[in-house]
Amino acid sequence: MPLKSFALLLIVLAGDAAAQPVTATRSELLAAFSAADQGRLDAATAARLSNHPLSGWLLATDLRDRIAKATPGEVRPALERLGNQAAGRWLREGWLRELVKRGDWESFRAAYQGSDDELLRCADLQARLQTGRDDAQWATDARALWLTGGSLPTECDAPFARLAANGKLDNALRWQRLDLAAAKSESGLMRFLAKSMGGSDGALATSYASYMDAPGENIPANWPKDERSRDVAAFALARLGKRDPDRAERILPAIASRLGMDDRQRGRVLYEIALWTVASYSPGSAARLNAVPAVAYDEKLHEWRVREAINRGDDAAALAAIEKMGATQRSDSRWEYFEARLRERLGQSEAARKLYQEAANSPAFHGWLAADRLKQALCLVLAGADLRCRAAQARRRQRGAGTRPAVVRTRAVGAGRARMGRCREGPERR
Repeated sequence: MPLKSFALLLIVLAGDAAAQPVTATRSELLAAFSAADQGRLDAATAARLSNHPLSGWLLATDLRDRIAKATPGEVRPALERLGNQAAGRWLREGWLRELVKRGDWESFRAAYQGSDDELLRCADLQARLQTGRDDAQWATDARALWLTGGSLPTECDAPFARLAANGKLDNALRWQRLDLAAAKSESGLMRFLAKSMGGSDGALATSYASYMDAPGENIPANWPKDERSRDVAAFALARLGKRDPDRAERILPAIASRLGMDDRQRGRVLYEIALWTVASYSPGSAARLNAVPAVAYDEKLHEWRVREAINRGDDAAALAAIEKMGATQRSDSRWEYFEARLRERLGQSEAARKLYQEAANSPAFHGWLAADRLKQALCLVLAGADLRCRAAQARRRQRGAGTRPAVVRTRAVGAGRARMGRCREGPERR
């Protein structure tokens, strides 16, 4: 280990033992981090800041800048000291990636603690393979990573080749991955998998990939009329619906009929046709939104249906669209407010007033708009407060109506940190 690096590490570790708080000016910290970024952090600065709350980040920054030349003996103590802190996770990731470049699999295994990063997961399989740890658990982990709908880093090539050579990667697993790839429109990966299948399976998989790239009204003769063919066609047409909704709409009926698509599969295509039509404010948006089966609707499309109706001034259609929302979405203060406005414009005053009251219980923008419509105090509540919006609003009304609404503040008393919360979470609603 270089003398400078060893000295810096000892200083930081010794500072932990002293555990005395250290103050530093902003300019001093910025200068120290700037030096660490350039690999010029000196021992005196490290010693002075060794007990600062940011000393871990300072150490990690210095090591990551020099990671290409760092040794396991330098990095290991720092990782042990930082543990699962954010700075430690950041340093560990950089160190693991460097070890992959070096092909230092023993050091990689010593530093690896699991990850969601695909490159590091592939590298872990490679490291275990290279160090003779390709046991039953290794095969299980390799198969789990294999079932990914996108392309994986080259570090996975050798482990997957070993898995196949051991007879533990068959066409059934290849088909499972192809299904995942189709769901992500990864036609390139589908073609890659088709090559390794061979025979009639390979020909069918290639046909699926070709249709994904260029969907048309004609289904290849070798397609079975099964769930996989229906799903592939639906994914392909949904992909087409994003770039050419008109053509996807023309093709869908014939394909759906020939393959026997259900509402879920048809809905996947009709969803994209409707979404990309209404997002462009193109003619026929309302009809396409109404053609989407209820099973395919999500909150985003429900919102677009309301916006489209409001955009063309159809209050009744906009209200009907809100009524079709799920209970959770519809009870949000935003949609309570818009439903109230629509009902008010349609002459349903009493229903509108009740919705305004519900929305006004929320300390959010549309709750404030609702309170303003009712000419009552705005609702701003801190979680844990004894006083709630309704009581504050009652006091506000007693002071006299007609004045401008004011923001009512209630403060939590007692221990604990107060955080923003919703008025409707008061005791009467729990």
